[in-house]
Amino acid sequence: MKALLRLATVVLAIFGVFRLGFALQRIDHANVVADGATCASIRGGTSGRSCLIEASLAGRLDGSWTVEPSGHPDLTYVARDVAYSYTRNDWRLAWGATYWLPALFLLVAVMGAAVPVAKHVRGTRCQ
Repeated sequence: MKALLRLATVVLAIFGVFRLGFALQRIDHANVVADGATCASIRGGTSGRSCLIEASLAGRLDGSWTVEPSGHPDLTYVARDVAYSYTRNDWRLAWGATYWLPALFLLVAVMGAAVPVAKHVRGTRCQ
């Protein structure tokens, strides 16, 4: 039972690191398919069902995106399912996470594996 609890803790910690990695994503210039109301607010007048706008995207911990249309920061909205395209140079991780996020992942994995290994080694020496 303790081994299962330990495994669940490690899996939960790794899931948290992946969720944090998603939330740290930033896309500076993306072409986003926006709904008709957002298109009408940006372009004025009425619009069809959807349109293509340029916006910046920021990941969130809940798995959704914060969409900020370029030139219209007052029209920022949160969307779970967003259709978008971008170039690789526009994608980045905030706060230098490109370097420390993989290290955090490895640290969580090593610490999770270290306790059972240490107990096994200690147990074999005592016998």
